[in-house]
Amino acid sequence: MTESQALLIEQKDEDAITFFVGAFLRKNIRVLPPRPDGEIRDAIDAIKRKAAAIAQLSCGISERSLAALRNLIGAVQELPGRKLVFFLSDGFSLYPQRGDIVSRIGTVTTAAARAGVVVYTLDTRGLVVGLPDAKRPSMPDPTAFQARTVFHEVSAPMDALNALAADTGGRFLKDTNALDAAMIKTLEEVSRYYLLAWHFDPGSVKPGKWSSIRVTLKDRSGLRVNLRNGYLDLSQLVKEKKKSASLLRNTGGDF
Repeated sequence: MTESQALLIEQKDEDAITFFVGAFLRKNIRVLPPRPDGEIRDAIDAIKRKAAAIAQLSCGISERSLAALRNLIGAVQELPGRKLVFFLSDGFSLYPQRGDIVSRIGTVTTAAARAGVVVYTLDTRGLVVGLPDAKRPSMPDPTAFQARTVFHEVSAPMDALNALAADTGGRFLKDTNALDAAMIKTLEEVSRYYLLAWHFDPGSVKPGKWSSIRVTLKDRSGLRVNLRNGYLDLSQLVKEKKKSASLLRNTGGDF
């Protein structure tokens, strides 16, 4: 059972449950009966426990990976200028019903925006097709479940990597076995960039709320623009922190 398959079982996908019940019992089961007997109920419970164990392990690894990336961003925050970070990973699935991986990604990208860090993510799986290979034991698949979920098998681990890159102005490098060539090309790409400045109506921006940014090039359809998707107005938050620090200093407290 892969992480993306465990994710489908956690989401109560009937095809995924049916496929693994059949594999568990070594029977050709196309549809689960409305009232499963004891043998099938035990099989369903077993595969749900297996999926839950995989999901819990995956979430723990994902949380530690994001925490390490967040600490790295904090460590380089005081360095001047624009910073580039490569995040190499085979990806991880997002389990909305478990933990807070999505919000942790938002925390990382917000920290990157404050620190002037651009994250380029690289899928270390290389070129993947999602179909069963020689490393996996072969299992009968009368429902063609594996064939129907090829796209999910490939794309599910990519969502987090794509979000980290897109929300920091970087790029998600995928579908290549030439990882060294991808990194060299990226270094050449990020050596040429423009610093853009603009004015906006302060009344149109809500403190602490996300605002989108879009940049287009006139009459240059052959070029592609990479930039951070938006920004947060943190001015009110900064004022409140300064005010709190001032009050603590005046009262002799710690901050």
